[in-house]
Amino acid sequence: NNKIAAIILNRNLPVATNNLYENIKKNNKVDIFVVEAGSDKNKLSKYCTWYADWPEAKKNGLRFSRGMNYALYKMFKNGSLYKYDYVLLLTNDIEFKTKKFDKIFSRIFKNHPRLGILSPLSENYGEGRILNRKKKLKYFWYVENYALVLRKEYIMDMVLKDTKNYLNFLFDGSNFRGYGSQSEICAKSYLNFWSVGITNEVKVKE
Repeated sequence: NNKIAAIILNRNLPVATNNLYENIKKNNKVDIFVVEAGSDKNKLSKYCTWYADWPEAKKNGLRFSRGMNYALYKMFKNGSLYKYDYVLLLTNDIEFKTKKFDKIFSRIFKNHPRLGILSPLSENYGEGRILNRKKKLKYFWYVENYALVLRKEYIMDMVLKDTKNYLNFLFDGSNFRGYGSQSEICAKSYLNFWSVGITNEVKVKE
C-alpha cells in the first residue's frame, strides 16, 4: 500500500504529456502531477497541476532541475509531500516499456532501506551492460534524469527546508541547464549515506 506520486515536466508538448499521464494512470496506483515549465497557454497539458508562468520561465523554461524543484517545493509547502512514500520524477518524452511498475518500485525500496534514488533501465543508454537477469539491481554512481524515483525520507533529508523559494530546494537551481546535475545528486546522496541504484525490472524508452 505504499503511495507513489509522479511529477511530469512539460514544456509545450501537451500530447506527449497527456499520453504519458494516461498510460501511467491506466496501469498503476500513482497520483500524478504535471508542472508546466513556462509552456505557451495553448500548449498546456489538460492535466496541468502547476503553471510556471512568470516572464523568465515563459522565456527560458525551467529545465529538469528547476522544474522538479518547483514541483517538490509546492508539495512541501502545501503538505502533500508527506502523503507519499516515493516520488517519481519524469520528463514527458519517455515511455514505460514495463507498464505496471508501482509494486516493483515499492518492493525494491523495501528490500534496500538506504536506497535513496532508483532509476529504471533505459534501452537508449549503456546501463544495460552492468545488469543481467540474475543481477536485477546495482548500486551505481550515475543515473540519467529522464526517470528517477526518490524515497520520501531521502528527499526530506536532502532538501533545504529553510529555503524561501523553490530554486535550490533539492537540485542546484543556479545550474540552469543542469550540466552535471546527475553527478551532483549522486555525489550528494553518497556523502549523506544514501545509495543510488539502477534496476532492470522496470524498463523505459526515451
